[in-house]
Amino acid sequence: MTYKTITLSLKHPENAERLCAYAAMVARKFNAHLIGVHTAPSFDAIPTMFSVANIEQMTSVVERRKETSKQIKAIFERTVAAEDFVSEWREAGAYDFNPDQQYTADWIGADLIIMGQSNPDRAPRTQQNLIEKAVMNSGRPVLVLPYAGTFETVGENILLGWSGTRESSRAAHDALPFIRDAKDTQIFWVGKQNEKTRYIEQTAEQIALGLDRHGARVTVTHREPGSISIGDELLNEASDMGADLIVTGGFGHSRVYDFVLGATSNHILKTMTVPILLAH
Repeated sequence: MTYKTITLSLKHPENAERLCAYAAMVARKFNAHLIGVHTAPSFDAIPTMFSVANIEQMTSVVERRKETSKQIKAIFERTVAAEDFVSEWREAGAYDFNPDQQYTADWIGADLIIMGQSNPDRAPRTQQNLIEKAVMNSGRPVLVLPYAGTFETVGENILLGWSGTRESSRAAHDALPFIRDAKDTQIFWVGKQNEKTRYIEQTAEQIALGLDRHGARVTVTHREPGSISIGDELLNEASDMGADLIVTGGFGHSRVYDFVLGATSNHILKTMTVPILLAH
């Protein structure tokens, strides 16, 4: 298994250069086909929106969106110009009233989706909703790049957040191309060691053995729960080990075993400091 098709979702010119450079690094690592996609937000339809004045405003909005797409396309093409891997640009459904289906169509054909964390000063919930839709609806792993910071490596030191759930198992297997080549992968779980968490401990050992058979260099680490959230425990551990990638299940449903519940997933997406690969 490897990543042969990578879809890069681009929303705003302000962060496009960092996202394109990071996606190019990932595509270079796997010699993957990189698809840059810009899909403009849908219009919020209201009963009076088709008056003459509003049509003029809508025309102005469409023109601004075309200019935004033009700027992002130029950044993408400049980034990939000297690369050996194959790349393409799409403006899929950019001016449709409901582009959600087009988003999903572009995601489903990919082996990996790359997106950017929200700019905390610019309508953060819109992009966060899009990330959640990608994780929940695409069936593909989603690699999210923090809004700030410089990342010159990807997948050399990996922290795998483990819960023994379907979501965490899916994430581990979806990240296998990274894990197989990593210098170190640490399987990390949080909980009091007792009969209730014995299952998590056992499955952590089993996933370690399974990854080892793929040639991965894996260790298992456990932490007793402290005064901070599990999400913050994960981020702290990533900082301590110098991880350049966190892998974990996202937006799960089990309130007993899920490592990253919906609320915690949202918290991590707001406070992340290293790239995170999420799978559902």
